[in-house]
Amino acid sequence: QARHAASAVKQPFSYIDRTKGIAILLVVLGHLIARERPPGPDIEWYLAFKDGIYTFHMPLFMAVSGLVYGLTWRNGATLADDLTDARRRVWRLFPAYVLIGLAVFVGKLTFQSFSPAVDNRIDGAYELLELFLQPTASFSSFLWYIYALSLLYIAFPLVFRALNGQVLWLLPITMTFWWLPDSTWRAWDSLKVLSFFFVVGVMAGRNHEATQRCLGLCWLPALILFMVVV
Repeated sequence: QARHAASAVKQPFSYIDRTKGIAILLVVLGHLIARERPPGPDIEWYLAFKDGIYTFHMPLFMAVSGLVYGLTWRNGATLADDLTDARRRVWRLFPAYVLIGLAVFVGKLTFQSFSPAVDNRIDGAYELLELFLQPTASFSSFLWYIYALSLLYIAFPLVFRALNGQVLWLLPITMTFWWLPDSTWRAWDSLKVLSFFFVVGVMAGRNHEATQRCLGLCWLPALILFMVVV
């Protein structure tokens, strides 16, 4: 099983790369305009298009992240192995989160006094704490996904062990999060919705051969149904 997980990391799965590429393109298309509605009478099509993208693009990203995580998951690992793996994954993400956040902080402080175009303005140095405590409400809220994914990398192996390896139980557990109160503390407002899709991705990665067979059979009717719903 350990050898299988290691080979899964090295084996290229082109559909994963294509999915990530499409998801990135959709994010770019969704961010072509700022928060305010653009001028002009012929923009309704784009607003509907943007709203459609925002119904699914972050759950898609989280599911793909879970899928890759599930592919590299090592059965039979010890708690020390899990913590080492979590530290490695977080170390790959979090320094970039901190550095970009600091760059945005300095940039806003530099330009906000003479440019009205700067949003989420800085009121004081204390707002640096929001980068770590309330990432979805901070001056650099667009970075929240890196923060949330780092927390999942830490939490998942611990919860997995608490449930004696029964990943399936995480589906109803994370689904109940949807009805819990919102909070920007530790990106909970995003994690409460998206952790379910991360678990779905992990399950798909841990059962990848069955997942590929299912995708081969169901992708077209699923896509048609998805487009109708959106």
